[in-house]
Amino acid sequence: MVSVMDNHDKEQDMTERGGWRVEQSIAMELDMAITTVYGYFGIYGLTEDVAAMLQDCSKDWIAEGYQYIESGNRMISIMEIIARLCGVLLESDYRTATLAMRALRLEDAVAELRRLSEPCGLRFEGDTLREQFVNGITNLNAEKYQTLGFDLTPESPQMRVVRAEAERIAVLLQGEERHDAFWLWMDRFYYEQYRNWREKKIPDLEALRSQTIAMLGARSSRKDPPALDWLPPQNPLRSYPELKNAVAAGTLEAVFWVEPFGLSDTWTLYPDQVVVSFSEPGILYENFKGFVEEVSVRAKALADPTRLMILRMIRQFDLMNTEMADLLGLSRPTVSVHARILREAGLIRSYEDGRAVRHQIVPEAVRKLFDDLERLLDLPELDDR
Repeated sequence: MVSVMDNHDKEQDMTERGGWRVEQSIAMELDMAITTVYGYFGIYGLTEDVAAMLQDCSKDWIAEGYQYIESGNRMISIMEIIARLCGVLLESDYRTATLAMRALRLEDAVAELRRLSEPCGLRFEGDTLREQFVNGITNLNAEKYQTLGFDLTPESPQMRVVRAEAERIAVLLQGEERHDAFWLWMDRFYYEQYRNWREKKIPDLEALRSQTIAMLGARSSRKDPPALDWLPPQNPLRSYPELKNAVAAGTLEAVFWVEPFGLSDTWTLYPDQVVVSFSEPGILYENFKGFVEEVSVRAKALADPTRLMILRMIRQFDLMNTEMADLLGLSRPTVSVHARILREAGLIRSYEDGRAVRHQIVPEAVRKLFDDLERLLDLPELDDR
């Protein structure tokens, strides 16, 4: 059995701060792939090759996965957290990484969390190992953001998401109830879908890696902070002053994550380093911009009390402009303009009734707007406890 401590040599200098390196991470790739499979990026649109991979996933495999991830309305970080605790976060080989990850026991994970907590004097308690694990993950996450000046506490919405993820992971570790089934499920995805797809992306990965090394001047350095002006403006190392300043001061090591999805702004923070994707904005970014604009148009249609009143009035019975004008105390042309805006936003439909036109609400379109707003804002899931 491989223990946590046995794997520290995989990332032996992760506790040294400052500088940069260019690396791959099969654990983070799989988290991103699963995040995509379960629809998180569905509203933005995907590249054709990613979409093709997802279409090949069997329905029974997808259905089984909900018992491990519970919901697809978030960025998955299960593999990343387990890999970090095993010291194999920056391992690119699936077999090497997962051999260590499969062997991680709850007691070893808690011991590693305590080791990571010691430098900052952080304490976490719990009556059971599972509670200690969840508290340790949550408190460490809050601490690392607070240290850089981000306004987060263990009770912040983002930390509730982290806590929920830790609770999911706790039952997947060695000796816990869902360990074996989870890894069979993960192996099935990797060997049936992801491995062949990734092999086709190797030339792109090598090109991205070579380009990045050329921009930085080396694959890694412990002496100087990395140049950041070559990164796209959307990159966290340029858009978040807290991260930019910490990397420039040598407080954080910058790990440039070479990944096959073409992500321009994905990042994860640890006490000693920040791992960032850095591709030029591609189809995901462009489709996201289009999605934001489209949601904005629909939201603007609701941003008027008269139009909200119209939706309320026709929620059960279809009405004509004249009828709504009488009820609202407005002119018929004014009501007609409001109805046109709602219709163009897809929130109502209109049909001829003799010589008149009636309007009816489209409930599914209204619900979809609020669902899209929630996805756009990336709101944390509600805590029902």
